[in-house]
Amino acid sequence: MALRKDRCKHSVSTMDELCFAGVDVREHVGGDNAGWAMRRPCDGGNVGPFVNACELYEEATQDEIDKEAALIQEGVDRFEKIFPVIEKIKTDNKGKNIKGSVICPICGEKLHWIHHATNGHVYGRCDTEDCVHWME
Repeated sequence: MALRKDRCKHSVSTMDELCFAGVDVREHVGGDNAGWAMRRPCDGGNVGPFVNACELYEEATQDEIDKEAALIQEGVDRFEKIFPVIEKIKTDNKGKNIKGSVICPICGEKLHWIHHATNGHVYGRCDTEDCVHWME
C-alpha cells in the first residue's frame, strides 16, 4: 500500500494476515465478523467511533512518502521504456512459443524474454540485477 497521511505506515492489504509491524489486524479488531475492515486502526488516523486503536500506529513522514513516490515513479519510467519492446515481441511472435533476448533499453545489457502462444503473454528479465523483470 502506498504511504500517505492518515494511514499507518505499517498498513497492508486486508488480504494480508499481518501488518508490517507484525500485528494480526483481524484479531486486533475482534475477528472476521462482518465489517471488520471498517474497524481497522490502520486507516483514518487511528481514531473513530468503531476503530480499535493500535499502539504501533505510526504515520509516515513526508520524506518517507516522497521517497516512496519517487521509487514508484522510477518503476513507471522503466516500464514506459520497456513496454515498446514487449509490444514488438508480441507482434513479431504472435501464435509462437518462443524465447529470445534483446538489448535492454534501460541499461544496455541483455534482456531475456519468453513469449507464450497460448495467451500471448511475455515474461522477461534483464541480466542486470534490479533493472527490470516482469511476468504478465
